[in-house]
Amino acid sequence: MFLRFPFNSDRKRITTGINYRNKKVLFLTGGSEIVLSACDNMYSSAPHAKGIVPIDRAAVDEELASLTRRGLRVVAMGVKNIEKEPSQAEIETKDKFGVRDIEKSGFTLLLLAGIQDLLRPESKDAIAQCNRAGVV
Repeated sequence: MFLRFPFNSDRKRITTGINYRNKKVLFLTGGSEIVLSACDNMYSSAPHAKGIVPIDRAAVDEELASLTRRGLRVVAMGVKNIEKEPSQAEIETKDKFGVRDIEKSGFTLLLLAGIQDLLRPESKDAIAQCNRAGVV
């Protein structure tokens, strides 16, 4: 791993750079809206268009809707190859959310993953305590 920009509530993404088969590869993972905004292409397994194709927002939005209708939180992952590791200046230059330019565009959408957030058993008691305390 040659770089890692961690997740936080401002960035809403994690970016990791690895060396793979003599190439430098960045993986961007985060909320679907964050990752999709950085993706120009997507991987397709459709019989008529296998491989990397321009992003099909209608198909992606349909899949997002399907996952969210089932009550799932959606996380996305994108990937891009880069020629060389970012310079120190590129790493240190961030926008007001802590996001570097290298994280904002040129990715290919790899996947959308639906995650189920189950309530923890102790949640019921915590909610009851809040209600008794007058917190609504």
